[in-house]
Amino acid sequence: MLKQPPSLASGRVRIVHVSELKWLLDGEAPQVAAEWDAEDGSDRHAWELPHERLEWLTNPGAAVRDRVIRGVLGTWDFTDPLHWETALARELDALPNADHARLLREEIEPMFRRFVATPVYRQLARASVCRRDVEYLVPLPNGSVLVRGILDCLWQDKAGNWHLLLHDTTGSPTGRGTKTGQLRPMFGALAVQAQFGGAPKTVRCYDWQAGKTSTWNERGQGEKLLAAVSRALADSAVRQPGADPSGKLLQLHDL
Repeated sequence: MLKQPPSLASGRVRIVHVSELKWLLDGEAPQVAAEWDAEDGSDRHAWELPHERLEWLTNPGAAVRDRVIRGVLGTWDFTDPLHWETALARELDALPNADHARLLREEIEPMFRRFVATPVYRQLARASVCRRDVEYLVPLPNGSVLVRGILDCLWQDKAGNWHLLLHDTTGSPTGRGTKTGQLRPMFGALAVQAQFGGAPKTVRCYDWQAGKTSTWNERGQGEKLLAAVSRALADSAVRQPGADPSGKLLQLHDL
């Protein structure tokens, strides 16, 4: 369980999703605050996971494809390099259109064969612990804003080191070296450090469209990026939600 953030203890919090911070840094201003609406705080369990947020894509076909990919990643036994085939068949069988499922199979199967051949998959297959869709809350330095996100794949090697792997299933054009491209890995690394007292040994992102793995090593830019995020939030019209009425804490699930 994560330690109770000071902002939760104080009773007034503002919660933003890490993907919404990207919009703010790009000059857009969506409604980013999240409230504890249910009296018992149970609505926090209804927050969307990455495969649900894919519906925001303007291309419905891409949304279905990416939902299928993440569905496979959510159930794949990584110790078996062929288990993805069974998981993919199950995801495609659930689609209502058989012709669409056949076309998706032709598009997606090469992606998984390519991923299995990567060094990051071989390391993941030897993991002693593997957690997926791990939810986190990371407080900004001022303590009044919590950044919420999901760690796609958090795994521990046999030496006890933690590794973070993020999946880009949408083929996002945002460069990994840009400010917005660094948000997910930076806050992911901060979440792991808050939980375990040390930074993850590696922070990587796999681009499923390009079949490439990129490594995030911009920790030295973290303070500048956090400052940019704080300025963007200050300039946006964000509502001030109340405290979590349940008094419960969010957990770094399954750890």
